Amino acid sequence: MERALGSLRGTTLLSRALAGWLVLVFVVAAAAPQRTVGALALTPGSALPYFYTLMTAGVLEDSLLGLVAGVAVLLSASRVLEPAFGTVGYLRFLSAINLGNGVVLFLAHTAAYAATANPEHLYVQLRGFSGTVAALLVALKAVVPRLPLPNEARPLVTVAALPALTVAMAVTLAAMGIMPRHRALGWVAGAANAWLWLRFVQPQLSSTPLGDEDQLTLASFLQPPAASAGSTGAPGAGGTAAPQLSRTAIDASRKRERGLRALEERLPPPQALGGGAAQ
Repeated sequence: MERALGSLRGTTLLSRALAGWLVLVFVVAAAAPQRTVGALALTPGSALPYFYTLMTAGVLEDSLLGLVAGVAVLLSASRVLEPAFGTVGYLRFLSAINLGNGVVLFLAHTAAYAATANPEHLYVQLRGFSGTVAALLVALKAVVPRLPLPNEARPLVTVAALPALTVAMAVTLAAMGIMPRHRALGWVAGAANAWLWLRFVQPQLSSTPLGDEDQLTLASFLQPPAASAGSTGAPGAGGTAAPQLSRTAIDASRKRERGLRALEERLPPPQALGGGAAQ
């Protein structure tokens, strides 16, 4: 019990508040499932009058397994991501991802209805925190290689392969009929939205790079787990991984080398300088 409380003290206030909200909504949904799901879940056929459900659906988790996994990932990831983003930036990231996931689910089911005329696509009740979990894993993949991690967070260096693995697992389970398709779509949407935000939006909001550019290439998501784990760098003292140089640093080094060569070509040779001084 004391160990659990000690781990909880190390988490951020924002992550604890979000985790508390997830637990509260889960309890309310368990007590009054029809009213809670009907009020907070995203139903594509009625999303326009109830547009707020684009946001609330992503924080309505009525699965116990999804709740436990979501709270665990949220509390653990926030210890690294919130200091990197800043509290306001981190809340903005989570809000944008949550809204983006809702929009993607709405558009996907509307397009499916237009293609198949199946009314189930319009009246399915979409909900779940899985999209945000996928986004957090992508953010960890990008941010961890650039940060000096505390001892308790060092195991997170193995997250490089998790986004691709979890998305592939969700798609596989949905294809087998074990997981609802809309939850698998939530995993895909969360990972894609996080990648788009970190790759294109976040650099416009901050002058300091937040993530490692090499960790945000599409090819890096398709590496096997061993290659992804090794790409964080060679092991250093205490078992930590040394971050590799980003593409920007390599380009800057090449520019400096070209500048030095050009300067050497313009300067007279040392023999000429010595001969002039002797005369």
